[in-house]
Amino acid sequence: MMDILYSKGIKTLMVEGGATLNWNLLRLGLVDEVRLIHIPFIVGGTDTPTLVGGEGFYSFDEVVKLKLRAHFLRGSRSHNRMGDKV
Repeated sequence: MMDILYSKGIKTLMVEGGATLNWNLLRLGLVDEVRLIHIPFIVGGTDTPTLVGGEGFYSFDEVVKLKLRAHFLRGSRSHNRMGDKV
């Protein structure tokens, strides 16, 4: 699918996926930027959805390492933009 989009001139895609989609995009090396918004409360529990699901990476060499590109507050929410693979 990504090859088809690229061939049609779509070179940037914003994805608001769930844990499984996020994992697969990371696993395939298709992520070059992550934007996170933190809200001022914590929800816990073993059934709480996570940012990235899947099997996870097996070694530190495999993990996706990104630089913090921007950080700012908008109201009570913290916004973080990460990209540029290390």
